[in-house]
Amino acid sequence: MYRYFTAKLDLVIAIGAWKWDEYFTAYGAAFDPEMAAPMRAAERLKWFLDAFLDLYRNHADILRFNYAFNSYLRNAQATEEQKRPYLRMADDLREAFHQMYEKSMADGTINRSISEVEMFSGAFHIMLAAATRCATGLAYVVPGRENDTEKELERLEAMMLREYTACP
Repeated sequence: MYRYFTAKLDLVIAIGAWKWDEYFTAYGAAFDPEMAAPMRAAERLKWFLDAFLDLYRNHADILRFNYAFNSYLRNAQATEEQKRPYLRMADDLREAFHQMYEKSMADGTINRSISEVEMFSGAFHIMLAAATRCATGLAYVVPGRENDTEKELERLEAMMLREYTACP
């Protein structure tokens, strides 16, 4: 192991990067690039947000891993340079989001009064945090009442779409 990884932290980061890369490669494969060309920016935004619902529905193990992974990175005091392979995933998502935002200049379906950086950060962090809280059992549950965390995530997605898409 030490031939490839100089420390436990390097191994853990490599595993985290690999898990996310594996997920986004599989999820991206389900999204045919030829289908994306005629899609409006708002439709691409919905697909972006749907990825977080897919994570919760079908890959909660990745969300639980990521929760522990982030805690480990924080406690290990990983440097930005050490985290670079892991953060590359966010860079790839940011680039895809940028393309969607740029497309909105032509089709007018995204609320451009919200900056691209603010919209990406909000969509990414809010949806990932909410899906993670649900997957790890940290979501608030009202005793004695049926709680449907998937519906809550769908409602959150709908609220974000209302905020981030342009009124017709």
